[in-house]
Amino acid sequence: MMHVEPPYRPLGFPRRPVLLFAVLFFWCVPLGRPAARTAEAPPGVSPQDWERSKELFVRGAQLYKEQKFAEAEQAFVEAHRLSGAPDLLFNLGRVAEKRGKYAEAADYLQRYLDARPRASDRRQVESDIKRLRKAAEALPPPQEPPQLEPPPPPPVQPTPQVQVAPPAQVPPPAQIPPPVQPTAQASGNRLLWPALGVALGGGALLVAGIGVGAGAMALARQINMMPEGSRLDRALYQQGLALEGAAIALDVVGAVGLLAGGAWMGVLLYRDRAARRQVALSPHRMGFVLQGGF
Repeated sequence: MMHVEPPYRPLGFPRRPVLLFAVLFFWCVPLGRPAARTAEAPPGVSPQDWERSKELFVRGAQLYKEQKFAEAEQAFVEAHRLSGAPDLLFNLGRVAEKRGKYAEAADYLQRYLDARPRASDRRQVESDIKRLRKAAEALPPPQEPPQLEPPPPPPVQPTPQVQVAPPAQVPPPAQIPPPVQPTAQASGNRLLWPALGVALGGGALLVAGIGVGAGAMALARQINMMPEGSRLDRALYQQGLALEGAAIALDVVGAVGLLAGGAWMGVLLYRDRAARRQVALSPHRMGFVLQGGF
């Protein structure tokens, strides 16, 4: 980039004695103590803003000498905002040129001439504006950052098709034939023996009771044949009573057992006959079985 050092006046200071005196009078600020004479604020500017703009001008001039052009530009911009002094536009043009912003520097100088149409250095400023415009046109256009194309999406991997095997054919479970129900004849035959035992037991007790009763009767005849009041008579009497009671008990229990066993056997025999008259067809293993009788 070509850097041109124009024959500008020092920051804020004109080349001619008349403008130099005006600028010095305009920007007169007290240093350490109040000055005897200070410029008054222009119309529309408060005294506080006027004093603050002068402080910012002094700070910008110092920063310009230190080649801190960015900070100097900020100070001059704020000072111009507070006071609106046209000379600050000239200084902003110098700072913009130092920073390589030629088009912006030309704009500042043009605004300076618009604010001071009768400026004594108008011809020099107009020449500087033309030079800055040409320098701005000679600059290469700003290069835009290359547009990065987004990476292509990754190829879609085809999903493998999973072959689902058909469910295995499970053979139906073998039909287990139901257990063969015992017929009434078989169950009756099993219960016939206990009934017979009850009847026989009852008969045996009955016979025993009869025998004990016969003994009791024989003892009673013997007692009747003995004289009364003897000791043997009393003992035999007690024994006869005992035999009589035992005989009665055996006869009762035996008779009940005999009757119960006989009735049980009669019921079983009746059911057995009724079952023989029925014929049933029951499954058995791989075929059928004919159960019952005619």
